[in-house]
Amino acid sequence: MTCSRSILFPALLLLTGLASLPFRVRAQEKEQVKGTVAEPVDAAEVREQIATVEKLLPQLVDRGAALYFLSTSKQHLGETLDALQPP
Repeated sequence: MTCSRSILFPALLLLTGLASLPFRVRAQEKEQVKGTVAEPVDAAEVREQIATVEKLLPQLVDRGAALYFLSTSKQHLGETLDALQPP
């Protein structure tokens, strides 16, 4: 009797996991975006901030915070290559 219980529990877990698999696949399909990625709602404001910080960059004594801001802002806009390259 203990042998059947020790086999029954893992079998139930496996069947439960397999039964929920189609639901997970459907959820992932809904999250995928077809075509190009849309810009964030605040893209215009973020671009203005980037332009302002880039203009002030030569005058800053400590450029670390400004460079971090520029890279995270560009990444927020989806410009990964620009975010990784120094200005």
